[in-house]
Amino acid sequence: MIPATPGQTRTKLPRTVVIVGLVSLLNDFASEMVVPLIPLLLATVLAAGPVALGLIEGVADTVSNLLKLWAGRHSDLYGRRRKPYVVAGYLLSNLVRPLIGFSGSWLTVLSIRVTDRIGKGVRTAPRDALISDAIDDGIAGRAYGFTRALDHAGAVLGALVAAAIVYWGTARLDIVIALSAIPGLLAVGLFAFGIRETARPVILPAEQAPLSWARLNPVSRR
Repeated sequence: MIPATPGQTRTKLPRTVVIVGLVSLLNDFASEMVVPLIPLLLATVLAAGPVALGLIEGVADTVSNLLKLWAGRHSDLYGRRRKPYVVAGYLLSNLVRPLIGFSGSWLTVLSIRVTDRIGKGVRTAPRDALISDAIDDGIAGRAYGFTRALDHAGAVLGALVAAAIVYWGTARLDIVIALSAIPGLLAVGLFAFGIRETARPVILPAEQAPLSWARLNPVSRR
């Protein structure tokens, strides 16, 4: 941490930022207990090849990124609360993700993975906007750096824990994937009960840039 200069007080990170960081850690912990095992599950249990894996991840990421655009804009309109989008997104992902371990075909994995990414698409932009609403000017870099650091720390820890369980515990992938529900639901509970959202001023629709396919230039459309 960079020390404050003489006469300068260091602004503390708001409670919202700290909780979002811890939630990101827990959620990525849960996610990375599952995602690295998907190729192994497809290859060994479901007898699917790399084409299936590419299709699953490609469709899932496409859906997620398109929903980020919708959810971010929608949570801005009319002073809507952002918290319900985030809670719904985390809850959806962490309810369906553990079901991957019980899939009977790669098409089932595809549907579950897409549903998981729908949750990510719905929550990501409103969550980041919630951080922006909570912080003072001048600490945006520290606030987002803190949450991203915990996010990636959770991803590393989740992958290591999953590997340790497989190596020293059980080789049953369905059990390892099911265990991911524990940190995932802890993340949902922490956000739902730990975040107190403050009211925002209402922004009239006329003040919003129109979200219209016809207004995009040809390069953006491609």
